[in-house]
Amino acid sequence: MIPLVTAINDKYFPGLVALNNSYRQNAGEGFELYCIVDGDADLFARVEALGVKTITATQWAEDYPVSPEWPDKIPALFARLQIPRLFQNHQRAIWIDADCVIVQPLTELIDIEFDEPIAACSPVDSNGNPSPNYELGFVLRHCPLGLEKKRVAFTGLIVFNIPEWNKGDLTERCAKTMLNEQLVFRYGDQSVLAYVLMGDFHLLPMYWQIFANRGEAIPANGKILHWVGPVVPWLTKMAHQEEWNKYGEVVEAPA
Repeated sequence: MIPLVTAINDKYFPGLVALNNSYRQNAGEGFELYCIVDGDADLFARVEALGVKTITATQWAEDYPVSPEWPDKIPALFARLQIPRLFQNHQRAIWIDADCVIVQPLTELIDIEFDEPIAACSPVDSNGNPSPNYELGFVLRHCPLGLEKKRVAFTGLIVFNIPEWNKGDLTERCAKTMLNEQLVFRYGDQSVLAYVLMGDFHLLPMYWQIFANRGEAIPANGKILHWVGPVVPWLTKMAHQEEWNKYGEVVEAPA
């Protein structure tokens, strides 16, 4: 079974409910859903009541890189970079953000072949060229000269090649990179991983991750819908809200 891993704090529990429902309905055979939980015993109990396996969020990086765009130190934020350590006995594991729903089988990811440490999407523009919003010069302030155009993985969905990742000791390299005072990371772990990988990842087609909240038409071959960003569909009505509502429920915003 391939671990399919997400992470939540209390705010993102409704997202986990929707993700879990979509996983059970649409992911297909061969996966097992895990959740890295940043919260108290009650939150663990609610996750376990869904039938989702729980993992305690580790405080492995006290000095999270922050920026005006990403000011919060959230223990679950960098959890995905720990996955190859948590599942060292597996060849493969998959990370998925908790504000996603799965709408097509994921079974292609079981046998996809790649030699890089990860497989992930990197958005392109309308002409099929790499989007400047997913280049190193965009996600990293004070990007070293000559590296601005390095391709960046979008980390809402990551397929880990665990032996290759661990061979390169990438978790430790990411941790050390966080402490580099000469770098300013605009998007937390995505920026850290981008700097460490320097474009060395297997490119997945964009149909694996559709940015549903941007209002564009959802293609028939879209696999995962992602309401990317700080606003979430269980608190605020968004584009393609009806697609998220198939699996989750809107909740009252906290006071």
